[in-house]
Amino acid sequence: MLDRLELNSNADQVSMVIHLADQTMQYREFAMNMIEATKNCDQPEMKAMAIQLGDVSKLAFVNNGDSMSASELRSLMDIGSSGSHKQQGLRHNFGQGAKAAGLKANKEGLQYYSCHKMECHSIGIGVLSDGTFGVTDPVSPVEESTALDLFGKDFYSDWVAVVLLGDDLDRHDTTKHPFKMGEEHPFGVNWLCQVLEMRFWMVPHGISVLVASDHGTRVIRGLQSQELVEETWVEYEPGVRIRYGLTPEDVKHKNKTHGHVGHFGFVHGNEVYGMLTNKGATRC
Repeated sequence: MLDRLELNSNADQVSMVIHLADQTMQYREFAMNMIEATKNCDQPEMKAMAIQLGDVSKLAFVNNGDSMSASELRSLMDIGSSGSHKQQGLRHNFGQGAKAAGLKANKEGLQYYSCHKMECHSIGIGVLSDGTFGVTDPVSPVEESTALDLFGKDFYSDWVAVVLLGDDLDRHDTTKHPFKMGEEHPFGVNWLCQVLEMRFWMVPHGISVLVASDHGTRVIRGLQSQELVEETWVEYEPGVRIRYGLTPEDVKHKNKTHGHVGHFGFVHGNEVYGMLTNKGATRC
C-alpha cells in the first residue's frame, strides 16, 4: 500500500505547503541540498545532469555527500523532514524545501536514489490517484547496472541523486522545459547555468552543469568568481559594501545604448537576493 506524505504527522497540511511553494525556487533548493550534503567531503562532487528515461531526458541533481539507508531514505520523504547535515534558521538555510518546490513544479513527481554502503535504493514521491501527495514508488533496490546507465555511478562510493520527472513521464524533457512541457525558460538554452550563476555568490568547489547548452559543460562557481574590469568597492555603511564593475563583455558594449544586461542584487551568506537587471526583476 502506498503512503501519503506527512508534515509533522499531519498529512492534511502537505497539499497547502506544496500549493504555496514557489516552483522557481526548486533549483536553488536542490543546489543548496548538494552544497550542504558535501560540505564535509574530502573531494566534493556536485552535478546537474541530463539522464535518459525511455525516449525523454530528465534533469537530475547528483552529489557524493551524505547518503542514506533504505529506511532513512523513506523517512526523508516526509515534507517536514530534512537530512542530518542541514542547518535550519534565519542564519543558515531558510528555504521552503526542495520537496515542496519540486512537487509544485513536477506533477509526475520526484525520484530519489541513494547509494549507501554499496547498496542502492530508490523511492518516488508525487500525486496519488486521489489528488493527494504521497509515495508513488516505494523504496526498492536498484541494480548497479541501472545506476551506471542513469548516472554513470557504481556502488563503490556513496552518492545521492534526485530526478525531476516533470508533468509527463514519457514526454516532458525537464532539461529543456523546466516548468511546463513545451515552455522554454526566458534565459533560453543556457537557462540552468544562468539560474545557478545568478542565485549564488559563491559555490564551494563548484557545481558541474552537464545539460544541453551552447557552451558545453560548465562549472558554476557563483557571481564572485566572475572576472570584472574597472572594478570598484564602495563602503556604504559598516558591514555593507557595494561592488561595481564591468565584465570583459560589458566593456565591448558599454558605449552602446542597448543590447547588454546589467545586474544588481543583495548578497547574504553565499546567496544573491532581489536580483534586478536593467530589464527588470529576475526570478532565479
